Amino acid sequence: MAKGTVYYVDSVNGNDTNNGLSPETPWKTFDPVNKTTFKPGDEILLKCGGVWNEQLYPKGSGTSDLPITISSYGTGSRPVINGGSLSQGAAVYLFNQSYWVIENLEVTNDSGVDNSGTATTPGVPRYGILAENDRPQSGITIRNNYVHNVNGAFNLVGIMDAHINGGITLHAIGPQGKFTDVLIEGNTVENVGRTGIVAWQDRYYDKVETQIDRDFMGTGLIIRNNFVSRLDSDGILVFGFKGSLIEYNVCQSAGLKMIEGFNMNSCAGIWSTRSADTIIQYNESYDCRTNDNIDGQGFDVDVLSDNTIVQYNYSHHNQGGFLLLMGGYNSNVKVRYNVIANEGNKKGIFTFSWGTPQNTEIYNNTIYIGPEDGDVKVINTDGDISTNDYQFRNNLIYNLGSGEYKLPQMNGKVFGTFEHNLFFGNHPATEPADPYKLTADPMLVEPKNFGTGRIEADGLKLKKGSPAIGAGSVIKDNGGLDYWGNVVSETEQPNIGAYNGKGVVVLDSQD
Repeated sequence: MAKGTVYYVDSVNGNDTNNGLSPETPWKTFDPVNKTTFKPGDEILLKCGGVWNEQLYPKGSGTSDLPITISSYGTGSRPVINGGSLSQGAAVYLFNQSYWVIENLEVTNDSGVDNSGTATTPGVPRYGILAENDRPQSGITIRNNYVHNVNGAFNLVGIMDAHINGGITLHAIGPQGKFTDVLIEGNTVENVGRTGIVAWQDRYYDKVETQIDRDFMGTGLIIRNNFVSRLDSDGILVFGFKGSLIEYNVCQSAGLKMIEGFNMNSCAGIWSTRSADTIIQYNESYDCRTNDNIDGQGFDVDVLSDNTIVQYNYSHHNQGGFLLLMGGYNSNVKVRYNVIANEGNKKGIFTFSWGTPQNTEIYNNTIYIGPEDGDVKVINTDGDISTNDYQFRNNLIYNLGSGEYKLPQMNGKVFGTFEHNLFFGNHPATEPADPYKLTADPMLVEPKNFGTGRIEADGLKLKKGSPAIGAGSVIKDNGGLDYWGNVVSETEQPNIGAYNGKGVVVLDSQD
């Protein structure tokens, strides 16, 4: 198939009376771009160093072999699209258009006024980049963009769910809207409200909203290698998708805003809800805030999630701790090989809220609570009483804090099956019974107040001679690898914790 046409736009030297077909005859504004229906393989290239104070809304669709591309040309800084003059909406917008690539742009959308809303009055929705549909849409790629300073609303009650507006948004609207094959990769998103990156599909069920149906969900969603920072509320959110992969992202400083008297001040760093078969892995989340004593976790498996795996993540310094596990309609959750450090003083490391999900397995995680972390509950219960048991095995808890355990229970029955865990340091009376527990020093390489970057977790490996080596229980279908990529056997006893390698030889400073 023949490649499409390349169009050039130059905000300094262009002219809208030009044909736009060469760097020597570029268009100037987005007016001719927005009036054009582009064809498969076409490219819209914006001159580096240019600034456009208007909305980019081109028309047309590409194909799987020949997507339409919006990108940059020339040298210098990224082309800037500033939607601040818009009354609402997105600086870069697609509607019911398939097979587009949006890349290498700088996008901002700040109206210059407080758009958060109040407890009783909504703001207006604002976005950096928005792909929206009310019928099936496929093949959207959003990569390597810098999206910042978007004053999206914190409260949109009566208009839409405020979680949907923010930096980069996919929104499938109503009963027919649907996404397939979407990649959001390599973007930097910062100083935005309400959400950094969100993929949201209204229809995730057939007739009953409390029963998810995979046939109606979006598919083929990958959110990878993004950095989201300084967010009014959530970092990365997936709603209404099947088989999503959320990996290698970093979320820093979520939950920076709240509204007094508002009933939706909750937030989490990276999370999914109304979704199925989601994998959340190799991410880092830190400095998420707890507001109104609600949430503030680095990660969250939220309402109506089935078959979710949370693995190989580094979570630290989140006020609400590592993971929120919603009960009720949730089921089949695996939480494994995560490294958790210096967090949870407002909630706990693991927080069960409104019950416990059916068939929850928490195993081979390493948890470090330092003396400076204070009152941290390794397990916390928030909201309704428990209704389901859960497995808690092969976890390493290095606890120099002062917190208790607040275990899920109902009618005097305490829930949770605990086996082959290592509890070191603080041993409160509420520490759970474990017939195979260890309490010896696990001999971590460097217990400390941990910093940013996944490499920091190396301090939580085990030294040679650690009692945790080979002391865990065998778990089938265990993922096969630990946090550091070491093999985990399904027949030989693994280590306790997220590290399954040989003990590290640490030389004395005098050697």
